[in-house]
Amino acid sequence: MLYDNEDVRKNVYETVLDNMIREDSRPEPDIGEQSAIVSSDELPEIVFIRCRAVVHIRMYGIAEDIVYYAKRLDSRITPIVCA
Repeated sequence: MLYDNEDVRKNVYETVLDNMIREDSRPEPDIGEQSAIVSSDELPEIVFIRCRAVVHIRMYGIAEDIVYYAKRLDSRITPIVCA
């Protein structure tokens, strides 16, 4: 989702993060301006902020898969959401 207001964007990010399983959440420094990943056995999740966008991804697989996917998505959306 896109949010022009920075406070709203950060609030949405925190709300999504609060609703993720957080016992092992950690930052993922190479994705977005702010990000967190939760690695579960089968369903890892990541949430990140890039400019006006808050992105939440949940997919079956391993953490490395979702990080790879999120990095590619981040690079693709950056020209659009940061314009």
